[in-house]
Amino acid sequence: MSFGDAVRKAMDTGLLDNKDPEQVPAGRYSVRLAGGRAGVAKSNDKEYAVVVFEILSGPTEGTFEGYFGLGSPMQMDINGNALAGLGVNWTEVAGTNDLDKQINELNGTTADISVAWNNGFLNINVHGSRPAEPVSDIPANGYTQGMEDARKQQADFAAQAATQTDDTLPF
Repeated sequence: MSFGDAVRKAMDTGLLDNKDPEQVPAGRYSVRLAGGRAGVAKSNDKEYAVVVFEILSGPTEGTFEGYFGLGSPMQMDINGNALAGLGVNWTEVAGTNDLDKQINELNGTTADISVAWNNGFLNINVHGSRPAEPVSDIPANGYTQGMEDARKQQADFAAQAATQTDDTLPF
């Protein structure tokens, strides 16, 4: 294990071990996306994405990382579709920086996934996702105040219009 791996492992003690079928058992999960990243592996120059899944319901509790390799046409097909199912818009991805940005913009998205194990590798299938609730730009009490302001403006306009006669209209 490299020094960097050791530090990351020490920092990620809250994550379930995604290489251990006992910690992340096979089954269906409801999850929330809680971060992630995309990049190019230094060891083999292959593109990848990592998504952090916070388990809302399923066979276990906790948080784990899902790795999505994108280094071969087969991986691009399978994992590209899985990432699209989570909300990645591939028409706006030119490189791993764009993918990294999109993955982080998906924070809070909820999804239904299933986990399976194949020869010691974690496979994640995405069955559907829902974007996070958008944050409103309208203050909770702003709508009421806005309606009051509109009523006052309408009353002012009506009062001014009432004083106009055919002789005072400018047209």
